[in-house]
Amino acid sequence: MRESLRERLLKQKYGKKYNIPEKNIYNYENFDSIIKNKDIDLVYVVTPNALHKEFTVRVAKAGKHVIVEKPMAITAEDCEEMIKACNDNNVQLAMGYRLHYEPNHLEIKRLGQEKVMGQVRYIETGLGYSTYDVRDINKPIDLNARNEWRLTKKWAGGGALINLGVYCIQVSRYVLGEEPISVTAQFGHVNNKNRFAQVEENITWQMEFPSGAVANCDSSYGFGIDRFYVATDEGFFEMSPAVSYGPFIGKRSDGKPFNFPAINQQQTQMDEICKVILANKKLPNHITGEEGIKDVRIINAIYKAAETGKKIIL
Repeated sequence: MRESLRERLLKQKYGKKYNIPEKNIYNYENFDSIIKNKDIDLVYVVTPNALHKEFTVRVAKAGKHVIVEKPMAITAEDCEEMIKACNDNNVQLAMGYRLHYEPNHLEIKRLGQEKVMGQVRYIETGLGYSTYDVRDINKPIDLNARNEWRLTKKWAGGGALINLGVYCIQVSRYVLGEEPISVTAQFGHVNNKNRFAQVEENITWQMEFPSGAVANCDSSYGFGIDRFYVATDEGFFEMSPAVSYGPFIGKRSDGKPFNFPAINQQQTQMDEICKVILANKKLPNHITGEEGIKDVRIINAIYKAAETGKKIIL
């Protein structure tokens, strides 16, 4: 397919800005020719959710390692195909979980899993953004527009839960070091019916864990929320902002310091993943596709719980 003028101009713009040789810049049509390019070792898949599986498989067949943005895919079956493709082609599959390398999150993981302040009993966490102007609530919207893919179930798989709530699921899991055993969920009120005709605007869900701990979580495309709170036998620890890009602000009930430097989360994540791959070592389990599929299974169970009104056993 002939390259358009727009594509040519974009190549020049980003090639110059990031010092990328033209031969290392690809589009959707010529992407598979990447197999011939020995200069490229890894591809970060940041397409709409529905395309994660397709491009991960294509990258693996080209013999390149993969980082895939969260959520890993829309279904667990897609995740399984992605893992198999990477294993079959002897390449590694990493998840784009930037918070796994962020110092505040490493600390709350330590506090929870090592029971520094006693057993974790209760978790409350939420992430949401106000994604539209309330004054334009009745304004028509083209759900087929390319830049609105997050509002289209075909491309996104869902709304606030699958795109934002995955962070709340993640933080609850790694603070406890446990997997949830059941979920319940409720869809929230739809304030903007034009924008959210296919995917949820607001959702609340609950997760129960083997230790008896419970997590109450919220995610929204309609209002802003960015907090994390943990009650333990001996006190509490919390952050707000907590699961966005920060800068994060933490607090402990015992008054001990909870101040860590702000970092470039994406850069740190990619640097740490690439260090492992360049050293020809195996990626740690917490950042692999096997971790990503766990979140997708939980997300699908939460949607089922919200749709049926029933507790779903995992």
